[in-house]
Amino acid sequence: MDNVLPLKALQAFESAGRTGSFQRAAGELGVTPSAISHQIKSLEEYLGFELFERKARQVVLTPLGDAYLETVAQSFLQLDIATSRLQQGYATGKLTVAMPALLLQQYVMPKLFYFTEKHPELEIELISADEESDYDGADVAIRLAQDSRKDNDFLLSRSAELTAVCAPELLEREFIMAAPQLLQCRLLYCHDGLDYWRRWFNIQGIDFFPAQGSMNFSTETAVLQAALEGVGVALIDLRFVQRELAQGLLMAPVDISLHLPQNYSVTFSRAAQLKPAVDAFYRWLKAL
Repeated sequence: MDNVLPLKALQAFESAGRTGSFQRAAGELGVTPSAISHQIKSLEEYLGFELFERKARQVVLTPLGDAYLETVAQSFLQLDIATSRLQQGYATGKLTVAMPALLLQQYVMPKLFYFTEKHPELEIELISADEESDYDGADVAIRLAQDSRKDNDFLLSRSAELTAVCAPELLEREFIMAAPQLLQCRLLYCHDGLDYWRRWFNIQGIDFFPAQGSMNFSTETAVLQAALEGVGVALIDLRFVQRELAQGLLMAPVDISLHLPQNYSVTFSRAAQLKPAVDAFYRWLKAL
C-alpha cells in the first residue's frame, strides 16, 4: 500500500459526499464522473473499506463514509483557513458581527477600543440585533442561548444577576429604603420581564402585586434608558450596568439579585471561517 495520502482522491470524496452525486462532484472539480468514481475507488482500496453504497441511480454514504466525510470536510476547511490567513494577513479585512443591542452597547462597546488598537487594519461592522432578520449576512452571530448544551460555544457563561436599579433622583423622590417599597414604583421591563420581577420579589418572601403604571418596552436597551431617565425601576443584569453604577448614574436600592443561567451562543457563517479576522475577534470576545 502506498503510504502517501491520496489528496486528489480525498478531494473527490469530499465533493461527492457533500453534493451526494458523482456527477455534481465532477462538475465542481472540472473532471469526468468516471474520474470521480476512479478516485473514490482508489481511496476505498487505500482505506480498506467502502465509503459509498452504489445504487441504480444514486450513491449513498456508508456509516463509515459518513463519519469519515465529517473529518475530511473539516480538514479541508482548516487548510482553507490557514491558507487565507497566510495570503491576507492575520487580522485584516472586514468583519460583520451581530449581537443583542444591550450586550453590544453595555458590554462590548466600552472594551472595543483595546481590540481596535491591536488590529487597526480591521474594518468592523457591529449590528444591534433586535430581530432575527438582523443577523442576515453576519459573519459572527451572537444570540441569547436557548439551551445550555455542552456542544454549544458560549460567551459570558456565568449566571446573570438581575438586580433592581434606578436613577438617584427617583430613589430620593420615592424614598426607597427596602424591597416592598418598590411595589409602589413604576416597574420597567420587556418581553417576559414581569415574571422576572415576580421571581425577584418572591425570593425575598414578598407577594408580587405591582402598582399600576408599569411599563413594557420592546428592547432591553429601552428599559435601561428609561431607568437612566428616572422613569421607573428596572431589573437588569449587573454585568451590563457596572459603569453606570460606578458613575452614580444608577443606584441599586436593594442588595438582592435574581440569579439566572443566561448564556450567549456564538455561531459563524461558513464564509466567515475563512476570514483571518474571525479568530482574532473571537479570542478577544472569549477573554472579556
